[in-house]
Amino acid sequence: KAYAKAVGNYEALQKVRIRESLMHLTGGSVQQAYIQNDKEFPVENFSCPKLWGLINRSIRQDTMILVEPIEVNNDDLAGFAEGKEGTTNESTATETGLGGSISDANFGGEAEHSFQQGRLYSIILTRIIDGSEVVLMHDPWSQPGEQAWKGDWSIGSSKWDVNNGEYLDEVEMDETISWKREYPAGYFWIPLKSLRKYFNSMHLNKLFPKEKF
Repeated sequence: KAYAKAVGNYEALQKVRIRESLMHLTGGSVQQAYIQNDKEFPVENFSCPKLWGLINRSIRQDTMILVEPIEVNNDDLAGFAEGKEGTTNESTATETGLGGSISDANFGGEAEHSFQQGRLYSIILTRIIDGSEVVLMHDPWSQPGEQAWKGDWSIGSSKWDVNNGEYLDEVEMDETISWKREYPAGYFWIPLKSLRKYFNSMHLNKLFPKEKF
């Protein structure tokens, strides 16, 4: 209600872009990047070092990181179902609007995810687990007990059971991590390569804490 008053009225809220709302609500400085841009974030040896470096650097510098799932049209879904690669580019990222969930067909198996179009998901922190670059994200949109991510390093992934659960114990004993496998509380781990595959538009919201500025 306060924000609607600040921008004029409730109708005006529909015209406010993500970067504008983040700037108004936090007083921060906002930049946007498209993580599927091969020129800016090239893939090297099945990894994306520039994207990994940007995320880690942003977390260290008091930056809120919000990413938006890519749009998948009917042709893309049909391509996945037939075992073909779908097409995505930076023009598919939406700035505003609400939509339904999207899913990738995982080639005959259960849908690998149910991320919702037009919604923003937060990147909280990163870790290298068993040699894999993984990202902890927060999902405020799924219902309690539901998980939007069902691929590698999700709560149902067998990767947590390797070495008698050694990696699971290491993560759950870390007091800086809010996630627990039995009680994820809206958080989920996702490989960096999957983050880049299913998300594109990323907003980097540099915060300025009062105790520092």
